[in-house]
Amino acid sequence: MLTLHAALRWAARQKWISHEPYVPAPPQPKPRDRWLTRDEYDPLLDAAQALHVRLLIELALHTGARRGALLDLTWSQVDFETGLIDLGDGVGKKERAIIPMNPDLLAAMRRGR
Repeated sequence: MLTLHAALRWAARQKWISHEPYVPAPPQPKPRDRWLTRDEYDPLLDAAQALHVRLLIELALHTGARRGALLDLTWSQVDFETGLIDLGDGVGKKERAIIPMNPDLLAAMRRGR
């Protein structure tokens, strides 16, 4: 619905339509109030058979980065000397974070490389 609303607003500004019609937006979802527990974390990692899947899970859990940023990540963005991951440029004007690796993630990244 939000995409439709944006498209209609743009069309009205471009004078393609005479006015922007009202489009009701769905209510915002409630924020998450549950996180993975340590008891859930270990079985999740143990179930990951492939090394690259396990590494993606560890990256996600230790950094909190979005899926797209992690899937775009290259080894050149990982600095093992400083222990930092530069998630690089985002889309448009959005910038992505530079994230420090904790010892567990640093060890996992070394194994993955």
